[in-house]
Amino acid sequence: MDRRERKRPAAQPGSRRRTAALLLGSAVLLAAALSARPVPHEVVVQFGDDVSAREAANALASLGATVLWVNRSEGVWAVRMPDPGEAWRLYDRGAERVTDAKSYSST
Repeated sequence: MDRRERKRPAAQPGSRRRTAALLLGSAVLLAAALSARPVPHEVVVQFGDDVSAREAANALASLGATVLWVNRSEGVWAVRMPDPGEAWRLYDRGAERVTDAKSYSST
């Protein structure tokens, strides 16, 4: 028998369905894993007068925050938090107010 004349073995019944189900299941698991990752979140943090700029920066860095803006007195910081659920920990590090950047008001 010539190489060109060889026939591919017939697919077993249901193998295409199993392959499709496996691919679909893998896609669903991948999408679930990606959606479970925390989304960066912008917050405004107001530190007390007794907290130095260095202490504030260290507190923010300890939580992986990226500084977006700081006021002149270095008491108010706008930051991007990798995990917004961790922002409350800033209270333990001298923050007097931690709020969502969209709802921040200086009054």
